[in-house]
Amino acid sequence: MCASDHRGVYMDVDLRVVLDNPVIEFQQMNARRLQSSIPKRVTEYVNKVEFYWQHRKLGEKIALLKTQVKKNIRDNLEMHLNNLDSQIGEILVAAEKGCTRVNKNAIHDWSPILSAAIKNERTCMKRVLRLRRA
Repeated sequence: MCASDHRGVYMDVDLRVVLDNPVIEFQQMNARRLQSSIPKRVTEYVNKVEFYWQHRKLGEKIALLKTQVKKNIRDNLEMHLNNLDSQIGEILVAAEKGCTRVNKNAIHDWSPILSAAIKNERTCMKRVLRLRRA
């Protein structure tokens, strides 16, 4: 402590965020809407994921990477894992788009500004439809 004319400042700091990799929460794409409890849609999603998974032979790729890790072969392991991760992401997005009424060209990243613009557009469209019916 020292004498000062400034106010004291107190902060709570999470050392995991400061010293480790920060925990980043992923923002959901505005077009992704499979948070559904409709059994038919969920079944369709699971079937599409299974089809794409088998089509891209991801089970075999995962088994190959597991054997490489067991044999301690680390050549290009990070590149292969990143490639596998991106393929899984593509599969999930493709299955989501195939099971929902989302525009098939909706490949943009989610942003709060875009979300607000789409929400405003839908609100305006609803108002226009109400006015036409009246």
